[in-house]
Amino acid sequence: MTRVSHTLGVIVTFKGVRRIFDDLLHTEVEVQVGRTSCESLLELAEFAFIRLQDNGFAVQVLPFRLPHHRLTPQGNTASSCKLSAGIHISSDLHDGLTIDSQLAILVHRAAERGAVLEREGIVSMEKKETLGVAVIGLRMGRGHLEGYTQNPHTEIIGVCDPDESLLAQIKATYDAPVAVTDYRELLDHPEIDVVSVASPDYYHAEQCIDAMRAGKDVLCEKPMTWDVEGSKAMVAAVKETGRKFMVGQVCRYAPGFALVKKMVERGEVGELYFVESEYAHTYKHARGVGDWRVDPRREPFLGGGCHAVDLVRWIAGDAIEVSAYANHKCLTDWPVNDCTVAIYKFENNVIGKVMVSIGCTRPYTMRSVFYGTEGTIICDNTSPELQLCSRRNYQLAPSFATFPVEIANHNVAAEIAEFVDCILNDRPVPTNEIQGARTVATALAAAQSAREGRPVQVEKIGEDK
Repeated sequence: MTRVSHTLGVIVTFKGVRRIFDDLLHTEVEVQVGRTSCESLLELAEFAFIRLQDNGFAVQVLPFRLPHHRLTPQGNTASSCKLSAGIHISSDLHDGLTIDSQLAILVHRAAERGAVLEREGIVSMEKKETLGVAVIGLRMGRGHLEGYTQNPHTEIIGVCDPDESLLAQIKATYDAPVAVTDYRELLDHPEIDVVSVASPDYYHAEQCIDAMRAGKDVLCEKPMTWDVEGSKAMVAAVKETGRKFMVGQVCRYAPGFALVKKMVERGEVGELYFVESEYAHTYKHARGVGDWRVDPRREPFLGGGCHAVDLVRWIAGDAIEVSAYANHKCLTDWPVNDCTVAIYKFENNVIGKVMVSIGCTRPYTMRSVFYGTEGTIICDNTSPELQLCSRRNYQLAPSFATFPVEIANHNVAAEIAEFVDCILNDRPVPTNEIQGARTVATALAAAQSAREGRPVQVEKIGEDK
């Protein structure tokens, strides 16, 4: 067996494709894995739109950002396996192995996650530790439970919610051994390794800190908390306990936004000079149980707008100053502004704009645009397409090329898969407590600017990891 790891490359041929793209997921695909160029794999999988020629026609390849896969035998030969979403696989591959797959380019993660395949054709899984998990807050936490159910390295042990009827329903649905209304009762269970905190924002700091001090790794729903002081306390608790901590800024796992990050880092649009994003989502009928979203302490620019704020931070870097304006014309029975527009100055002299509206009359959107010296990217986590205009791609007049992307705007399963992998393999968590706290500070600085009618400096919390 040969260790392939970062020298993995692929040659792809398509059998029987008669229509471009639409039939791709239902078409048999041969993927030849061997020691070629790492760049060929990365270009094929991460650039997200490659045209190949096979039997005289063009083929579009759509990569899926699913970080864990399952390899299962299909037939009796060493070269016949089916690739499907699910189980984590290691990075040992035999040179020249052929994998028949109906899920096209999920293979690109093999260089990092891989598979253990014996020469005899037996698919063997690395024996991994199984993490016992618990979820606090079972409305938003339902997505976490689904993510843990899909992950082969987690087992749901406990659930918690003050609503006893909902608690009983979730306990039965997910076969959870422990179901409690007081989260503290979960923390005493030694079988629980990981706690997801998906309760309303006001409880995040207390529940996360208590869980970490009880020896649990913690995945906290966004926003990290509702105030800067709570965020700082959580940062301190991570340092104190040494536990793994992730903030659920799930837009970083939306395939389109993840592709934007790759394109910007590869220089497809040159040097960034302006970025913008919006969070337009009507809350008219989404007040939350007990009207928790209507609480005057909950600033909408942070509560929902943290998605857009974190996205532009992730792409453009940390903001250093903001000027913002707000009004209150749509949800007049709410005690908070329902529309805010903020203009940020980022490091490296990048300018940014974030608009948040929780009273708009339109479908949910996070339309975002990234302007660089060599091109422009337009995308939305609700659109199946990303648009790129780059000087690399046109010869005469500027024009947009369209790239297909998977729609997964709340890709909690991918977020959970990464967190589990960080725990099991002791990797740094990308969306850690520092990232979460800085997004809180960046959003609240805009709210402060709108209230006070002046520019506000953005506090930079913690040290970079």
